[in-house]
Amino acid sequence: MALKEYPVTGEKTDSNLRVDYEEVLNLKETYKFMREWLNFEGYADGDTEQLMEKFYLERVTQGGAKEMWIWWRVEKSPTTKYFKRKLNIDMHVLGMKDIEIMHKGNKIKAQRGEYECFVNGVLEFDPKSELPKVPIFGAFVDLFRKRTYLADIERERLHFRDDCLRLQGALKQFLELRGFLPESEMFQSPRGLG
Repeated sequence: MALKEYPVTGEKTDSNLRVDYEEVLNLKETYKFMREWLNFEGYADGDTEQLMEKFYLERVTQGGAKEMWIWWRVEKSPTTKYFKRKLNIDMHVLGMKDIEIMHKGNKIKAQRGEYECFVNGVLEFDPKSELPKVPIFGAFVDLFRKRTYLADIERERLHFRDDCLRLQGALKQFLELRGFLPESEMFQSPRGLG
């Protein structure tokens, strides 16, 4: 039986796209920025926004530093019904402490600590299992998937990988890190500092 899911960013968890940041940032604004990006790209909307957060863990140490794990799972169906893009975003915050900084003459509440974001994409073929399930057609379905849809699968996989890279690049631009993609116009101020 042929694969139904095709990894986009890598088959292992250590080959995910990753953004590491260790400085002052406004975590709330970073969170909002990522939600807006997902809304703009069609991965989330007002109805699914609450459902995308699958896991949230927050631990506070004796010194007041926080550790957080946040897992988002979103999906997008492109133009054809035979594909579904699954985007897994895992955020890890370590040693985060609330601080106040002066920015352009104003006092702003922000956080200092280590922020990591992992982006992993999986392209699913035939998510609703609409191809025939009759045993005699099983070999034909595999042949159909390998021959007819191979070019479409590769094209969708590359488009989805571009989406993942654009998310990584947008987050790096928001955090004012160097990236590999050309920078575009930001619709929000960097690091959420106003």
